[in-house]
Amino acid sequence: MLQSVWSGNREVVHIHQGTGQSDVDGLHGLVKKLIHGLEQLGLTVIAVIADNNPTYKLVMSQFATSSPKLDIVYPHPANSSRPLFFIIDPVHLLKCVRNNWICHQNIGRRLTFPDFDTAISAFKTRAVLTASYETVHKFQSHQNPSLYKIGNSTAERTFNPTRLERQSAEKLFTAATAQALKAEMKNLDLQDAAGTATFIEVIAKWWSVVNVKSADDMLPPPNEWQSPIMSMEGPQIEFLGEFIDWLDAWEEREGASGKLAQDTHSALRLTCYSLTELTRYCLEELRLGSVLLGKFQTDRLQDRFGSHKVG
Repeated sequence: MLQSVWSGNREVVHIHQGTGQSDVDGLHGLVKKLIHGLEQLGLTVIAVIADNNPTYKLVMSQFATSSPKLDIVYPHPANSSRPLFFIIDPVHLLKCVRNNWICHQNIGRRLTFPDFDTAISAFKTRAVLTASYETVHKFQSHQNPSLYKIGNSTAERTFNPTRLERQSAEKLFTAATAQALKAEMKNLDLQDAAGTATFIEVIAKWWSVVNVKSADDMLPPPNEWQSPIMSMEGPQIEFLGEFIDWLDAWEEREGASGKLAQDTHSALRLTCYSLTELTRYCLEELRLGSVLLGKFQTDRLQDRFGSHKVG
């Protein structure tokens, strides 16, 4: 699917019939052919967005000039002096983080992560916090929907999802959920509630930054994180840099227990780095007045095919 950076226009340009045996070379050739075709029509392709799937990573790695290598940007197939950015879909990554947390096999389904609110990058010099999904589950079983606006009709899907629903992941990672945990941590004797709330807040802020889709001048954004990016000095870019430092500090911790899956961790880092440099390119080279990071997702594709199913 083609998605415009400047407007809400989007269109399906090709439907590929997948096979049981993934053909990386064939799919790479198809992507390259589609990019050339769109460029010949007068369109400018600046990025490819895909799920966090090993096959898609291999496909994109073949755009490297020497040997296949996974990277945030490659020489553009239509003009090697231009960049072609690669982004792993933030919508899919949000679900991956949620699923990694839920599927943790340790007691309490705990993630052990470095504190975010510090300028120190090394893990060993940061405070260590714990986020427990069992704490979230316990809170949900006692929560009052009239207080925190997490209604009973959606609470079960949010905290005990049976499908890979984006909506349930979004409702889990909200400032409201974090605030509710902090408010009730003593009343409900919620173990690890403070660390759990901090982790939810960090991911919720990341999602606010990467999910901005509109720039309606008539409706001011709820906060600075949900504003279009107009400068490389903006708070959103600063946050993405801090998020990368946080991921790097987390990576330094020894052992695999209490961490995100390696493919999720590395994909998050790649996408934050890629979105940062893509924003720089749009503002400084393409001279766009603002950048909406929510344009660089695959949910538009899902929405489009969903409308076909309804029709």
